[in-house]
Amino acid sequence: MFSRNKLIFYSIIVLIFAFNLKTIKKFIPFHIKDKIIEIVFSEKFVEDLELLNKNAYNQNTFPQTQFLNLNYKSKKVFYENETLDQLEKLSDYSFLGTVYDVFFIEIWKENLFIVGKDSKIFTSKKDDLNNEEIYLAKNQIKNNLNELFNYILPVHGFLIFEDKLYLSVQTKDKSHTEEDMCFNFQILSAEVSTKFLKFENFFKSNSCDEFIYGGKMVGYNNNGKKGILFSTGNKYKTLEAQSEKSDFGKILFVDLKEKNKTIFASGFRNILGISADENAIITTSMGPRGGDEINKIFKGKNYGWPIVSYGEPYGENLPQYKFKKNHSENNFEEPLFTFIPSIAPADIIKIPNNFNPKWINNYFVASLNSRSLFRLKFNQNYNGILYIEKILLGERIRDINYDEETNSFILAIESGEIGVISN
Repeated sequence: MFSRNKLIFYSIIVLIFAFNLKTIKKFIPFHIKDKIIEIVFSEKFVEDLELLNKNAYNQNTFPQTQFLNLNYKSKKVFYENETLDQLEKLSDYSFLGTVYDVFFIEIWKENLFIVGKDSKIFTSKKDDLNNEEIYLAKNQIKNNLNELFNYILPVHGFLIFEDKLYLSVQTKDKSHTEEDMCFNFQILSAEVSTKFLKFENFFKSNSCDEFIYGGKMVGYNNNGKKGILFSTGNKYKTLEAQSEKSDFGKILFVDLKEKNKTIFASGFRNILGISADENAIITTSMGPRGGDEINKIFKGKNYGWPIVSYGEPYGENLPQYKFKKNHSENNFEEPLFTFIPSIAPADIIKIPNNFNPKWINNYFVASLNSRSLFRLKFNQNYNGILYIEKILLGERIRDINYDEETNSFILAIESGEIGVISN
């Protein structure tokens, strides 16, 4: 267990280091620095750390897990000056100068594709992951997005499937104004290329909202038709999740050939992870406070949002629950599992059985606020979870891809790095 003196000593070292980094110092106001010092040197801070250490029973330090020692390395994605430019632009509403580098990754042949939240698309060779002198976002791919839109497109998801590249983005509805904002959910597609990407519309939502959720896409075969299975969501017009007339709050399927839309399932808030194979479709969904879900998806079923949830709105605890608490009693599908407190789950991916014989039929769930990977296993019928192991990385993990050639997982980490897990 750490002694009190050691905790104080390490806190001093961290503060001295942080406050002497010129690139960080200018983003921290003096009153915030004083508050940090007050918190770090308080009795409660030391007591909380000691309590945390006492209760860290049987917890391993990544890359060591309960039953498997992994290998892990990370690599910077963006050039330092690009990161600083983002910090300067966003420092007015960032927390202590911290800006999350939101990006998505896909593997295509020997190439690694990286898409930023601002719709900039980069490519790099997979071999560059082993070259410490090269930033990964070095080759930006030209495209026609500026011709199609005269504004920056916030990206919600990225997929390469059947040699086509798909972006799920937030676009301005024809009714959109700066005073009355209304955004559509849209998917754009282009033939995969490392030289130039010519995008065209693949799907556009039939309604709009002030803020868009969802955007996860996977390739899927629906009754013999290949297509894209994807999630949609919105922040304010939440009842649209229960309306068959709206595309929001749904899992939708659009076939590649005819581009016909099917409502696959409904009643969702914010799905950021979908894993689909011949056994099951599994999703990870952000709920309100304490309502993050893992769901098994059945075609045509309704999962209850915003009528029922095991979470509650952020803010004060109300005398009565806002949301109903039993899905099945209200004719909705129950989640397989609900995280209380919330972990902000992002992507979910099935771990191939050849990754390691100790992890047969296992899944990874990435998390943002919990800054961890969760390893879990479902029972044989995928109607229950046998166990969940929390693997703390200390980083927000947005996206996960598996590289069959190297038998490794590639993680999009919001500190602006790509992490590689192997064994």
